[in-house]
Amino acid sequence: MAKVESTANAASQKPKKKKVKVPKQQTNEPSESAKSPLASAAKHEEVIKGKYAKGNKRRSFPPSGVKPNRQGKVVKAQRKKPNTVGKALPTPPSKSKEAPDQPKEGKPRPGDGSAPTKRKHESEPAEGADQTKKVKLEEMTKKQRKFERKKKEFERKKKDGTFFETSKAIKQVWEDLRRKACSKEKRAKLLTQLTGLVKGRVKELIFAHDTARVIECMGDLGTPEHRNLIFEEVKDMIVPMSKSKYAKFIVRKMLKNGTPQQKEHIVKAFNMQVVQCLHHAEAASVLETIYNEHANAVQRSQLLQEFYCRDMALFKEDKVVTFKDALEKSAQPAKTLENLKEILMKIVGKPVLGHSIIHHVFLEFFKNADENSRSEMIRALGGSVIEMLHTKDGSRVAMQCLWHGTAKDRKAIVKSFKTHVVKIAKEEHGHMVLLAAFDCVDDTKLVDSTVTAELLREPLELMTSASGQKVLSYLVAPRDPRVFHPSIIEILKEGDASVTSKKDPQVRREELRKAPAAALAQLIADNAELFLTHNGPTAVVASVILTNLREGEATEAFRSIARLLANSPYEPSTDPEKAHLFDRNHARFFLKKMTLHDRASKQGQNCFSAILVDEVPKEALVTWIGCNFGAFLLVNLLETGVPEVVRVVKEALAGKQSLLKKSELKGCEALREKLKEV
Repeated sequence: MAKVESTANAASQKPKKKKVKVPKQQTNEPSESAKSPLASAAKHEEVIKGKYAKGNKRRSFPPSGVKPNRQGKVVKAQRKKPNTVGKALPTPPSKSKEAPDQPKEGKPRPGDGSAPTKRKHESEPAEGADQTKKVKLEEMTKKQRKFERKKKEFERKKKDGTFFETSKAIKQVWEDLRRKACSKEKRAKLLTQLTGLVKGRVKELIFAHDTARVIECMGDLGTPEHRNLIFEEVKDMIVPMSKSKYAKFIVRKMLKNGTPQQKEHIVKAFNMQVVQCLHHAEAASVLETIYNEHANAVQRSQLLQEFYCRDMALFKEDKVVTFKDALEKSAQPAKTLENLKEILMKIVGKPVLGHSIIHHVFLEFFKNADENSRSEMIRALGGSVIEMLHTKDGSRVAMQCLWHGTAKDRKAIVKSFKTHVVKIAKEEHGHMVLLAAFDCVDDTKLVDSTVTAELLREPLELMTSASGQKVLSYLVAPRDPRVFHPSIIEILKEGDASVTSKKDPQVRREELRKAPAAALAQLIADNAELFLTHNGPTAVVASVILTNLREGEATEAFRSIARLLANSPYEPSTDPEKAHLFDRNHARFFLKKMTLHDRASKQGQNCFSAILVDEVPKEALVTWIGCNFGAFLLVNLLETGVPEVVRVVKEALAGKQSLLKKSELKGCEALREKLKEV
């Protein structure tokens, strides 16, 4: 029994035979693993990977084929699945640590040494490529390469067809036509030849940079018949031409050389398109030319009516001249004002802000706007007003901004003048803005640092300028009627009603005059002869400045002028360059005004007359009686009433009564009578 049990145990301990797996033959039916969605997707991914791995070009591997969603379901990719029915799916290569994945023979992979890692530069030809062309270009000189490029460009244009041939032909004619040496007979023949080439094709030629010049030259040098030919072909394209960089010059030539009917047609072509065109840089310049140089008063008002409201843009009214008239005619004035404000807001900050037609519309708005709308527009404009100072209306707009703006608005405007102050001061209309700033800006330190300091860097240049000298004289003699016309003073008085200026005007003027007073006195002292002999109102301004300075401030300037007379006793001369100051109109005006001012002011020993007789020797004073003006000047010195002046003149003329009696000059006669009185 025991033997049987041991035999059984030994049999149980024998190793079991392992089952050998026999590979199944491949059939058309998919395997069990392929029936699973995940397995199918994995095999699909391998197929795609094998597809993308072919070749030596880099390709990005597509995203994973399937992903489970939040519910745990497998969602198939949207990519089209290849047809694998009846085909064996390729198995991926086995990977092991000992044998890394090796690329297939004959097919290099990107990244290794056998395949390029990046595309070569265009200038580097591939190996084995034909390098004849590059070598040829390298061997050429710069001039030869330029010729080669032009040759290729010529061949390219030649393929364009008849336009190229026409363009080439008319430019050859134009080269001879535009020469100054071209005779009238030859010019007539060339114009006839050119007419035959461009007739019926003007519309094609006006928009190119070269052919547009040919058409422009033809209209400029041609007869009225040639201009009519051009006009008839382009009269329906006026607005598109105005928007063209090159064709706009042809429109300008038609305005300059055209008939009144043609000009009227061009103006009417902009009907209902004025506002739109003013937003276009090229078309705006054409409208500016029409408004300033060619349109009459009625046409100007009709152009401006398109800004006011749509009804007036459609139905033009001859009686509507200003925006105020438009508001009176409008059924909804507030809406009309708001419409104009919206249009102007879109223009602020654009290059077209420099056109005078825009400035006129802005001024009309400021004249009729309410306080809130005006303040909003001032804030929007800010420092942009500097682009408007070169026109009359634009300068008035800037003055309105200064008068009615807040302290913050004024600061922005004044700061925008930086580095442009001298240029503004020399402009006919721009200098008015600086005068308005002197009147209303309370921050005098800002004005001194930004405006006055820049003016005093080049005072001599400004003093020889008609507008610049007014700016300088305004700092020491504001609104002096000897310098400023009454109409200018009335315009400046409009700013006195400003409610945003808090400082007393007299205090503001006193703070502004401190720096320029001494600088201008020294300027006149250093350039005394220039101020007395310069053609223009320089002598007038100098007299105004000196008569408005305080006692003692102008002493050095007075002495400098007196030395000119002390060093040159009067001698008649026929040479204008060597003429005495008494024979020069500007110097005579200055000396007369200064001595008359001393008689009225009675300043005493520091006045001009006292310094004059102190510097000029008595021998030189005696020579003055040889000139009619010199004798009258001595009369004025006696009439000043200054004791020292009267004493010196009487001592100099003592014993000269016989000379005065012999003289036939009216001045000597008046002087003789005056000496009897004193």
